[in-house]
Amino acid sequence: MKIKTINHSTQHNSIKKHSELGKARKNKESSSPRDILVQIGVGEHTPHTLARAYEDKFQSIEELRYVDLNPEHLDAVAATCRALNKETGRNVKCVVSTDYKDALEDATMVSFAFAVDYPQSTLRDYARAERHGIPMVEGETMGIGGGLAGIRHLKVAMPIMDRMASVCPDAWCVVSTNPIRHLGDYAARYAKLRKCMGLCHGAEATIQYIENAAGIKHGLLDFLVAGANHFIWYLKIWSRETGEDYYPKLTEILKKQALDGEMSRHMFQTFGIYPGNGPSHVTDSFGLFTEDIWKKYDIHRALSAERGATGDHKRWTNYMRKIRDGQMTAREYLKELAVSQADAPASPILRSFLKTDTMYYNQALNIPNRGAVSNLPDDAIIEVPGVSNRTGAYPLVVGPLPDAVAELVRRQVVIQKLHVDAAATGSKQALTQALLLDPTVKSFDSAMAFLNDTLTEDKKFYPVMS
Repeated sequence: MKIKTINHSTQHNSIKKHSELGKARKNKESSSPRDILVQIGVGEHTPHTLARAYEDKFQSIEELRYVDLNPEHLDAVAATCRALNKETGRNVKCVVSTDYKDALEDATMVSFAFAVDYPQSTLRDYARAERHGIPMVEGETMGIGGGLAGIRHLKVAMPIMDRMASVCPDAWCVVSTNPIRHLGDYAARYAKLRKCMGLCHGAEATIQYIENAAGIKHGLLDFLVAGANHFIWYLKIWSRETGEDYYPKLTEILKKQALDGEMSRHMFQTFGIYPGNGPSHVTDSFGLFTEDIWKKYDIHRALSAERGATGDHKRWTNYMRKIRDGQMTAREYLKELAVSQADAPASPILRSFLKTDTMYYNQALNIPNRGAVSNLPDDAIIEVPGVSNRTGAYPLVVGPLPDAVAELVRRQVVIQKLHVDAAATGSKQALTQALLLDPTVKSFDSAMAFLNDTLTEDKKFYPVMS
């Protein structure tokens, strides 16, 4: 069923009308590309697209389209775009809609930045896991909770990606929604989208934790990373100023103190390279850390009801509401964008998508392996350095991971692919296999009870499985 497009002014005409204009543009010669950016979900990632269109003044961006189920969010972002046009002198078309179908026509970039029943679903996953004796720390990307989050989000993303393959197959598919690997895997393996990338700031964040805790100047350390999103490993860390290998100093520091959690220190001492992205993410990759020893290793659940209620997505939508209600100017909003660190890692990468004259080096991209890590599956969505521009994103060869680390990452890749298969085909068998492969699951009976309770109590968030 098609849902009525929300129109706010003559500037916010129907997406269908703009699609017809877009088709006309295609038939008209132009000296420079014109970009139509679509964002699925209005929330914490909305400043990214607004910053590119206004703060960075990229002249190729001529239209922003926002799709969300919440009309109030759409109203706020539309008002923000109108104010930004007026105050900056730009004339970016802004279209908002509750229906994605027409929004995808002629798009050059589609950004997935939505959340499904967050944080309520994850908190219910925590409760069910605890009820059945399964330790669950992260619940967003890794472990049984990450898999369930992946399926919930894929239920929304799959039809959108499938339509992209039909109406805008050359558009960038940019995934900021967690779990990134699950959505990226479906985009590449099932929807066959050629240009897809997942963005996460975790690799940079872990290095910043190390710099801060060790009293090192911010930005001093550079790194080479490989692994799976939220389960990455630092193959090399060095000084940007001297080129000196920083691992010997890091080893000495870690003998005296933990930098990014006690558990990260123990994993480094065991496997010889430092893990990311912190204890709350890495823990669900192991079956070793039951709740009774979380305290010993300074492990805390990644989510709380309080955190979910005060996240960045609420902060940015509140700013847009203030603009709509005349309590904040657009220039004040752009000033907030300028000082916000949330956009820092993603913005240069996303800017590179709009350029053809240069390749941009990215320290950590989530893209298909294609041989970059030789001892991981070739079609796995991995996190490695790469280069990108308008033509696509390409991983750089980093060679093999250490055997033990590669085996840990490979298991997570296999589990994640089974989650995607379960979402795409409705296979309960694939989901059961993923559960039984998960190292945090110790009992077949508890795994089955947990799965059956989930599919019964939260069935509206999952595809019908048989």
